[in-house]
Amino acid sequence: MRQHGLARRFTGASEEALEARARRFKQQRPMSGYRYFMGHLQVRGIKVQRWRLRDALRRVSGVARVLRL
Repeated sequence: MRQHGLARRFTGASEEALEARARRFKQQRPMSGYRYFMGHLQVRGIKVQRWRLRDALRRVSGVARVLRL
């Protein structure tokens, strides 16, 4: 990919920082989901792997906590 001028670069956000952002996001927009959160981060210049984003939302989502019990 590099030889063609393409690169995938992800922001080095820690799991704790990503989870804190997910928590704030869900407090502001409790009915919004994964894609909205991804756009929310991208607008702010934060690029993370989809699986990390999904996991962070699952950890902070009250509904997901109930379903896991």
